[in-house]
Amino acid sequence: YTFPGPVILNGLLPDIPDNEVMAKEAELQPKEVFDIPETAIVLDGNASDWGTATLAFSDISNDTEYPLQPAMDIGEARLARDADNLYMAISLTNGSPYVPQFSDQGVYYQVGFRAYQNHHPLPQLIVEAGYDFNDSRWEVEMYAFVSGVLQPVHSYHENVVGTGDGFIEFSVPIADVEAHVGSLDGKYLTWKTAGSYDRYT
Repeated sequence: YTFPGPVILNGLLPDIPDNEVMAKEAELQPKEVFDIPETAIVLDGNASDWGTATLAFSDISNDTEYPLQPAMDIGEARLARDADNLYMAISLTNGSPYVPQFSDQGVYYQVGFRAYQNHHPLPQLIVEAGYDFNDSRWEVEMYAFVSGVLQPVHSYHENVVGTGDGFIEFSVPIADVEAHVGSLDGKYLTWKTAGSYDRYT
């Protein structure tokens, strides 16, 4: 979809030249139904096996809330599945997936699942990939609301993350996702990168 029209406010906002950019900046992009394709994905940090049908969302560059923080600006978000697993991928515009030098410097790559578009400040379920400084490995954590409190419910450590040049891909079992949000059909997804200081805001 596009948003045709004249420049915004007669050009008073030079960084927002038209309605299409304005819609993206204001997060007003039209909501589309995305059918998750069944695709064979190898978690090796190489994006070549992610075909065009896996592209769920593309974003304008340099709109990160933290412009000086490397590896936080999402360019593209992708989804795929096979019989057992859900695969998620994020292409970054300002660096490769971040490996922290200290335990409190992490960058986390999140996909959130909601039953409704804006039913709660946080998604029902968050799948998060990040580098564990203490264990020196990439891992995936799953968080869900349990009795109204966001809690860790699953951890995955073996062969669940691949990283490459400006690219991260990760997976979780579909059964674990659906155990907390029901069928994937009709869910709203959010994509986010976060530093250690604002992971769940």
